[in-house]
Amino acid sequence: MNDIKWSPLEKKLAREVFESALQNELAEIIAQFKSEAAAISEPEALWAFIKHTDHQREEIDRKYDFRYSQLLHVFGHLLREGRISEDELQGLSEQKMAIIQFSAGLDWTEAGQKKWRHEPPFIRYRVMVVSRKFQEILFRSLGRRDWTRTNDPHHVKVVL
Repeated sequence: MNDIKWSPLEKKLAREVFESALQNELAEIIAQFKSEAAAISEPEALWAFIKHTDHQREEIDRKYDFRYSQLLHVFGHLLREGRISEDELQGLSEQKMAIIQFSAGLDWTEAGQKKWRHEPPFIRYRVMVVSRKFQEILFRSLGRRDWTRTNDPHHVKVVL
């Protein structure tokens, strides 16, 4: 993902969508925090509440990563959760939209319609079966990469 180029307009759009989603989620957390904090009456409930808020902070820090190398996957995750819409991302290139939709679990049917896959992709940990349209967009923009295994179990030769 490091070789994907972002135009100045795409960077501005990405920042606006990212900040909007982050602020909306933080507003939800603040409202939930206030209601739960008001209901605390015992010390055990206080410690459980503090642990829960620490977990929410870690989740926000993990989910909202504004590095351009990670941003397309962040948008895919936010799209899957319903925190952003595809309409908000209009203005990004076709290649970026394809990666976001794939990360979100969207796929194309044979008739060219979008549908949700039942499980999210785990890109680093298993072989992916991707749609023909996604392959065409990805390979056209990034080039083909052939992977060759060697006898060494810790070595993979990449042919560009």
